[in-house]
Amino acid sequence: MDELSILPKQVKVANSPSQLEVDILINWGFGRKMHIEFHEEQHRKLSDARTKYVYTPEGHKIPVPRFVQRFLRDIWKFKNLEGFKIVWWDWFQENPNTNLKTVLASKQKEFHKANKFSFSDLLGNY
Repeated sequence: MDELSILPKQVKVANSPSQLEVDILINWGFGRKMHIEFHEEQHRKLSDARTKYVYTPEGHKIPVPRFVQRFLRDIWKFKNLEGFKIVWWDWFQENPNTNLKTVLASKQKEFHKANKFSFSDLLGNY
């Protein structure tokens, strides 16, 4: 992704936690939470190039295509959010008998097709 090469060594994906969202947030109580992202086709194809922002450590805006912002935010979520899970649309299509209950019960952090990009492969068991 050439767009990453123009960024400074450190960027913030948001200036405040309220700027970060997930598709589903489950609060189990007692401080336990699960965060779930459903990654549609546009996540894999990097097709959303609308201008969005990431930030310098001092909070200054850096314009980037939406797919770069999304990629960096997903890395941050994968590394930092408790109970974070990613379900890729094409994995779900290949596994039509799987339901959300199966995803919730699994210890897996990511559900993806073999030989396709995954944050698990990129980041390992971070």
